[in-house]
Amino acid sequence: YGDHRDLHRLIRRQRQMCIRDRYYDDKIIITDRRNMKFVFFRNDGTYINEKKFEITTLDKAILLKNGNYLVGETTVNPSSGKFLNILSLYDSNLKKLKEVDKHEFENPLRSNRILGIYQNIIWNVSKNKIYTGHRDQIYEIRIFNLTGDPIRIIRKKYKKVPLSEEYKKKYMKQFASAMFEKIKSKFYFPRSAPAYHSFITDERGRIFVMTYEPGSSPGNYVFDIFNDDGILILRKELPDLSKNEGINALIRYDRLYCVKETSMGYQKFFCYKIKWKY
Repeated sequence: YGDHRDLHRLIRRQRQMCIRDRYYDDKIIITDRRNMKFVFFRNDGTYINEKKFEITTLDKAILLKNGNYLVGETTVNPSSGKFLNILSLYDSNLKKLKEVDKHEFENPLRSNRILGIYQNIIWNVSKNKIYTGHRDQIYEIRIFNLTGDPIRIIRKKYKKVPLSEEYKKKYMKQFASAMFEKIKSKFYFPRSAPAYHSFITDERGRIFVMTYEPGSSPGNYVFDIFNDDGILILRKELPDLSKNEGINALIRYDRLYCVKETSMGYQKFFCYKIKWKY
């Protein structure tokens, strides 16, 4: 793993990219989920202003290159009573423009049985494209432009893998609190894992998909890597980068940055250099 100099290089490169693209306007943007708003700072930490959402179900939001916002939210479908995970575009005044993708799943408070897999929509933005995916038995990644219009769908055959006891323990750990005691008995797990766990993208539009296929070394998993055209270019064994429903890592300029927990329970920052041979 690298040292702090790699992180400083990443920050410098990110700042150069932001100045060149001019859509972040050399700002730091903080998503305040508790108060449902964006807070803008200059790079020296000086407060600029803030923008507040009208919705109260914000999960995650980012500013796009065209000045609009891509917003993930989880709400309840009034007709079915199920949870509804929605990915939408908002304009610069945080007014909703259109829905890009959505996924409905069981409400633990109303259902007698709860499927024990992560349910939220997976989404990333890279190189003027929006990437989304659902965790089910179909290997599919949808690609949209920044106005939410579909460009292509990536589909792939995959090897079905039984859900491990490690997965089940890790999944149920998030419900360890006493407040979830009444719903713990409702969970059940499918025989095989979903098509993939999650994915992230780099600045070139490459997609790194973490599958459930175990690697040759303990704790490793096979990643499918697609190029910007959606073509599979490589399958590579990498360490477990998962964190609940997402991937706890960032890939920029051939560096993989991640935070992993040590055997002693400490959080440790790692930086890996990526060398391409394909």
